[in-house]
Amino acid sequence: MEQSANNPTANILGSGVTEADLAEAIRHSGYPLQTVIANYLRNRFMVQEEWGYVDRDTRELRTIDILAQDRLYDLSAEQPYARPILNLIIECKQSDLPFVFFFPQLHIGSLIFRSSQG
Repeated sequence: MEQSANNPTANILGSGVTEADLAEAIRHSGYPLQTVIANYLRNRFMVQEEWGYVDRDTRELRTIDILAQDRLYDLSAEQPYARPILNLIIECKQSDLPFVFFFPQLHIGSLIFRSSQG
């Protein structure tokens, strides 16, 4: 397998792991999809892949696949009172099984909205 001359020894594949094994693992991961989505979003959004955060419950460092941000105001125009920003937090998954999504009930004032996706 080709590798950089300054590749740290910790990055070298262990014995018994072949290039084919590595390629298969990549195909079954979300990384190819993540790369395609991130590149597509860069046309409009500021994109950061593998955005890190500390899990508030476990205090462990975790990452989100993609954080994409778009300012919904024009800096060259008269400055608005509010400066809305759209943040997209995206996880890219690969699975042979179907995905099932559960939505919580939304309580807005005294109204109850039930969300469902089918």
